[in-house]
Amino acid sequence: MILKFPAKIKKSLGYKNLLIGLKSILKNQYKIIEENYYGEYDDFILYIEYNEIKTALQISETRTEGMMNYGPGGAFGIDVHLENNDGYNADSKGNRYSPLYSYVSSEDALVLEYARGRNLEDIENSLFILKKYLDNKEKMNNLS
Repeated sequence: MILKFPAKIKKSLGYKNLLIGLKSILKNQYKIIEENYYGEYDDFILYIEYNEIKTALQISETRTEGMMNYGPGGAFGIDVHLENNDGYNADSKGNRYSPLYSYVSSEDALVLEYARGRNLEDIENSLFILKKYLDNKEKMNNLS
């Protein structure tokens, strides 16, 4: 079941770091279009739009008990929505998203793969890679 962010998520380290990172890297040039919370593992996704491209910013496995968890801050991931995308992640309108690490250099992919929500620097570095990718995508679109 998809829910809006509960208070415990809005107070979480990963959520706070994500908001700080967004303001620091993307400034006020993005728009939040949807937020989803998946309660079983305390996962959440913030869908934003930047340069007219939809992006899913996900913090997953934030729970501190049980198996398969990253603890406070969780794992941070970025998925992008592109035309003809058959990605595994979908928003409430059926737009599909694929991991950003599939579209960037191997060096940038490593940064994205090991990003953790508890580390503000990880989030900012990942968002910088996203910004660089989307700014370049916008330039390419303007040339066509």
